Amino acid sequence: MLVGNETLLKGLTMNHAKLIGKPEGYVIAGEALEAMKKLSGRWAVYQNHDLGHPELGCLHFLAFGEGRTYNLPPNKYPDTQHGIGWRYQLVGEVDFSANPVVVKEYSGELFSQGQR
Repeated sequence: MLVGNETLLKGLTMNHAKLIGKPEGYVIAGEALEAMKKLSGRWAVYQNHDLGHPELGCLHFLAFGEGRTYNLPPNKYPDTQHGIGWRYQLVGEVDFSANPVVVKEYSGELFSQGQR
């Protein structure tokens, strides 16, 4: 599904259109990238899949791993003061080894109830 030409986050853009459900290859730059690098670690990528929501297709990021709230990323973004998490589904992981930094498919285990 195509949704238009816009900025996903400050510094996270895609030319011409953004695809819902397949963000592999999105380039991450600017403030979003600098914040993630500063905090280090692994970052899961979540995309808004709520077809009736004005932020359809937008991405959220969640740090995971040792020393973080989640050792493994949950399949949906946690509910926070920033919004309801069920809209945001896990779609990938930030690939810091790529140049430029992009979203890649996440192929590891997922967080399950009772784990943290």
